[in-house]
Amino acid sequence: MRSPYFDAAFNLRISTVNYSNFDANGHDQQYLTDHDLIDGSGTRIDAKTYTFMEPAFTIRGGYKFLKLQMQAVLAQEMQLTSWHYNGFMYTLGIYFSLEDALRTVRP
Repeated sequence: MRSPYFDAAFNLRISTVNYSNFDANGHDQQYLTDHDLIDGSGTRIDAKTYTFMEPAFTIRGGYKFLKLQMQAVLAQEMQLTSWHYNGFMYTLGIYFSLEDALRTVRP
């Protein structure tokens, strides 16, 4: 939905996460197990690919080409993930559309 004063959008993102070059940084096996960086069978966090479904809702308010923006994102694992991840995120920002600004200046 789009208007001169308000925009709203829903989107769905599917992302994959791969870790590489895992470095225990001097931590022992128990620390890594306690923090789910190694599972009970000894599999390290960098041994698999993790897939997440991330629906997001974005709203913008302002006038034409300059608007304040807020986006809320939920992250849901698509397969069992043993380590902790952030299931909710939000961002705040300023949206500027150069195309809309030029269209306003040049009728």
